[in-house]
Amino acid sequence: MTNKNTTLALVFVAGLALGAGGFYLYQPQNGLSPEKAGEVAMVFINNALKQDNVTASLADITEESGVFKINLKIEEKDYNSFITKDGKYLFSTAFDLEQEKIKETAASLENLAKCLTDKGAKFYGASWCSHCNNQKEMFGEAVQYLPYIECSAKDSKEQLSVCKDNNITSYPTWIFVDDSRESGEVSLQKLAEKTGCQFK
Repeated sequence: MTNKNTTLALVFVAGLALGAGGFYLYQPQNGLSPEKAGEVAMVFINNALKQDNVTASLADITEESGVFKINLKIEEKDYNSFITKDGKYLFSTAFDLEQEKIKETAASLENLAKCLTDKGAKFYGASWCSHCNNQKEMFGEAVQYLPYIECSAKDSKEQLSVCKDNNITSYPTWIFVDDSRESGEVSLQKLAEKTGCQFK
């Protein structure tokens, strides 16, 4: 019996073979129809699975982001493969680069927020301040790691003593470990430069 890792490896090998031109001969002038793409992909996949005495069956094929997405079943389990419209490349999986970029950005923002705190930076703001809220939004979910200090008393615009004592006269105000200040919405790159934190 095969397992998921074996199956995906075999399908990936099939993809490499396709990349070498395995089904390129089937290519019509204007590309493959979804039905033909599904047919040639399943033939190739099942040839790859013969040694495990299992068979894949086509459940569905749809167009997605300029390729055909093939939903197939192997031993009652669902798998997805992707084949280019010209029938030249078959992939066992696909990576959503946009989603990966979002994840990378979120990780960078979290690292920056934590580093700002570690480097002794202080972010003074007020709950009613729109620019403070804009500054927080720059960090997305990483806002929870910011060295934020609330200056406004609850249900009031009266300034709290922690901010009076530090001569906070406008919001937002950042104070760094060298006692330098930046007021207004400060760019992420500027915050990184002021603290020596990494941000890309």
